[in-house]
Amino acid sequence: MANVHLFGQVQCVRTRRHFDAYLSNQLAAETQQEVSAHLQSCSNCSAELQDRAQLRRSLKNAVSSTPVPEGLRSRIQSQLRSTLQDQPSPTRRSRWPLAAAAVLLLGVAGFGLARLWLSERHAGNLSARRAERPASRTEVTQLLQVGLGDHIHCAAGTWYEGKVVTSQEMAGQMGEDFAGLIPLALDRLPNYRTVQGHRCKVDAREFVHMILKGQGSTVSLIVTRKQSESYPREVAARIMEAAGVRIYHDRLQEYEVAGFETHDFLAYVVSNLESAETLRIASQVARPMRDLLVALETSGDRAADGGVRFELLVLHRERLDRQLLSL
Repeated sequence: MANVHLFGQVQCVRTRRHFDAYLSNQLAAETQQEVSAHLQSCSNCSAELQDRAQLRRSLKNAVSSTPVPEGLRSRIQSQLRSTLQDQPSPTRRSRWPLAAAAVLLLGVAGFGLARLWLSERHAGNLSARRAERPASRTEVTQLLQVGLGDHIHCAAGTWYEGKVVTSQEMAGQMGEDFAGLIPLALDRLPNYRTVQGHRCKVDAREFVHMILKGQGSTVSLIVTRKQSESYPREVAARIMEAAGVRIYHDRLQEYEVAGFETHDFLAYVVSNLESAETLRIASQVARPMRDLLVALETSGDRAADGGVRFELLVLHRERLDRQLLSL
């Protein structure tokens, strides 16, 4: 569990809060130098920055590859002209604020349009994938519903509202093997606060469940052991890949559900947020969650191997004893 403390380092948390501004070259010079210096000495943050940059490029490519609706530019220009005509005749000096307002309006319109394009594009992709691979999509949906069921059981109510649970109490309830999820969430999701962490059982299936709260939002990080199940391997079945982790996604009932897997575990991010934000959260936590779960699998394999070797040693000793007695 020694590596768990890496996720909780204060400097890492501070640095990652500046990543978006850093990639946009909008930081003050001193902060820019501070972030750059930390990236040179921290491989985890450097990898996280690369993931963030790749996500931004993917979103940009998705928008740029979608045709602009006919007449959009002319409508925006018409609105700007109408706004300017309603203003008193400006002097040369006073035209600058109006120009800035025009640029801002174009930027806001573009951002809103980009979100609309991404939403429509994502919906279109999902529809196409369902048509191409109905069996695969059914398998994905069935596995995502496993995580959704636990989220509804534990996080959709208000039983935990007002209860103060410390990190130590959550670690005790989650167990030593999964306590590393607590600093992981603190590090990767600094804008959310962890309000619950526990083990639970839904439909005779055991889960490890963390509940996080944002501004009007609820996010669950959920882990459960596989029961001879796995996501389909077809490329069309997955939504995205973040840091080498395949992420599957669907909107089920009123919730966005993203899921990924290791050899022995299923992991989920479930929220009442928009699709893009849920996938962003999933891309932030997928790699470190997978690493933690793989480490558990590896340690379990070593323990199992040790038990097998001990049993073989006992059998070998018993065989030798029988041979000696027969002499």
